[in-house]
Amino acid sequence: TACGLLPHDDLFTHQRDALATALSGKNVVVSTGTGSGKTEAFLLPVLSALVEESRRWTGTSPPGASWWDQDDDDFEEQRGQETGRLPAMRAMVMYPMNALVEDQLVRLRRSLDSGPVRTWLDEFRNGHRFYFGRYTGRSPVSGASGDPNREGELRELMREAARRADRIGDDPERRFYLPRVDGAEMRSRWDMQSHPPDILISNHSMLNVMLMRERERTIFEKTRLWLEEPSNVFHVVVDELHMHRGTAGTEVAYLLRRLLHELGLKPDSDQVRFIATSASLESGQRGQQFLADFFGARSDSFDVHEGEIEAPENGTGASPGDFREDFERLAHDASGAGAME
Repeated sequence: TACGLLPHDDLFTHQRDALATALSGKNVVVSTGTGSGKTEAFLLPVLSALVEESRRWTGTSPPGASWWDQDDDDFEEQRGQETGRLPAMRAMVMYPMNALVEDQLVRLRRSLDSGPVRTWLDEFRNGHRFYFGRYTGRSPVSGASGDPNREGELRELMREAARRADRIGDDPERRFYLPRVDGAEMRSRWDMQSHPPDILISNHSMLNVMLMRERERTIFEKTRLWLEEPSNVFHVVVDELHMHRGTAGTEVAYLLRRLLHELGLKPDSDQVRFIATSASLESGQRGQQFLADFFGARSDSFDVHEGEIEAPENGTGASPGDFREDFERLAHDASGAGAME
């Protein structure tokens, strides 16, 4: 966590309890308010499992070649030279909309691809990376690998991504808002199809398409192969669970069952760990029954963590007058914007 996952030195109670629940083999639901650190609460169990599994990895994972630099070079897989580990999804993180996916990428870049993280992985994991990738309609590029037109499109996108990353460099404020082409973030759909990322981020619409198409078949086949090791656990993370209600929620629930079936798993399998976050969840038996119906697992397999709010003892010491100039500037800007309209 000192490498970038948490902005502070200690865990909140609900983050600590969520990690303990996952390590005990139970499913986790974190139901706390906005801005309370729910993202870190579900990332901690996933990263803990990655750290533990990676102790057994051998070989290394060198950065892929910059094949896009030359016009006559063919596409090269980002992880084509990787050895000593099986490529597979260790976790799938599901979001209800793309805007939330984009926000999550910034956090993952801080957590898994910062300078301190790279240094730690070079020293203690022989250069391996904990790979993550966004697989949505915005991920480059559509079509089958080997299509010369699509390859040309990807070449230009990679050149632009490399230029933008070089311009920003190690700027601490902007560094994580853009992908780095030499790090832990997967570059393209083709790269993820050949070597599934450890953490795949998507939405239910794209997952539905992936489960029906042949070109994504390798993602699930390689994950199923990885699951042949009984100690490996596949994490299913559903963020903003409260948004999956009614008919739409039922569709997502059945989609998750299709995903598990594709991987040769059942909801009550010891090799599945459900982690969900929600801004609101009905307490008591009705809330537990909703979780059981949605995920298909026993209601008593879920631990719900709501956290506790601690009010400051002496307040912040600030008064409205301290922000007078800020309010006046905001009012001036707003009036100016209204006049322009």
